Amino acid sequence: MQTIPIATREETKIPAGSYIAFRAENISYKMPENIQEMFARHLTSSGKECYPTLLYTPDGTTVQTIDDGEVVGTLATKKERNGNYSLLFRTSNPESETTILTTYVFETETVEECIALLDKCISELVVQNRLATWRFRAVALQERGVTHEETKNIESLIAEAVHTGNTTEGLITAEKVLREAVVNASAVLKAQTEAARETWKKVKEETRNGNQ
Repeated sequence: MQTIPIATREETKIPAGSYIAFRAENISYKMPENIQEMFARHLTSSGKECYPTLLYTPDGTTVQTIDDGEVVGTLATKKERNGNYSLLFRTSNPESETTILTTYVFETETVEECIALLDKCISELVVQNRLATWRFRAVALQERGVTHEETKNIESLIAEAVHTGNTTEGLITAEKVLREAVVNASAVLKAQTEAARETWKKVKEETRNGNQ
């Protein structure tokens, strides 16, 4: 699998006969919705992620669906003022143009292998974004008494939920574990607070008795 970023120093040429997929966050509003849904989108918005559809290009320019060969668009390159090249996705009815953020190219893999690789790649991006958000929360929770082991356990549950496709069930499980961890931490903090109060009470009593 080859990954082509939004900008390259050399003009990008997609090999004829390749399976391809796209990611774009700023899709032209003129692009038909059914084609928009073929793009990976919102990968940095937890719960709103859209996985891409695997497509096919017979000539490196024309983009078709795999099932029935319907042409959904064409590819073109654009040279920017800074000398970089961008890959564009265009539709003709209606006319629209969208800059592709990431292009995934598969040359030798079977359809099944392409889909598996693509799913793994996109899932990993989703996992990393969700974990980045979670780790920010985990630091605050650890400061309140939740253990490092508990936060790592929840991290594993979040990643597993995305990789297995059971996102909803997995997140419910993670949330349940999190609530239990918070309750346990609260109980520990409460016990520590009560113990500290008792210690302080004894210190005050001993000090008072010593002054008599």
